[in-house]
Amino acid sequence: MRINQTLPELLKEKRKKLNISVKKVAEDMGIREKFIHFMEEGKWESFPSKFHLRSYLKAYLNYLKMDSSLIETYREEIFGEEEKKEDEEDSYSIDRKKLLTAISLFFIFLIILIFSFVILP
Repeated sequence: MRINQTLPELLKEKRKKLNISVKKVAEDMGIREKFIHFMEEGKWESFPSKFHLRSYLKAYLNYLKMDSSLIETYREEIFGEEEKKEDEEDSYSIDRKKLLTAISLFFIFLIILIFSFVILP
């Protein structure tokens, strides 16, 4: 593995090192050859969706016995800066949902507590 290699280069190099053809990979994985070529050429935008891209890439990394954490290492290369922003927004909305849930539960508990003192003097 050379320094500053792109993920497509790593994938192609590993497949060739294992002496496996694209056709064999596609047959074994049950996906079209074009998707293997897309991954090895870095044509990330050619996938039907980010879900497909992530799923196929993870499966291909596992097939090649490579660490699937490479997806995170090359995240910006694969998904671009836009994906990073979406993830930040998603984590913010999740935190906000947790906060609202906690506040709601607190008020429900408070109401139950007040009514227990009023009804049971």
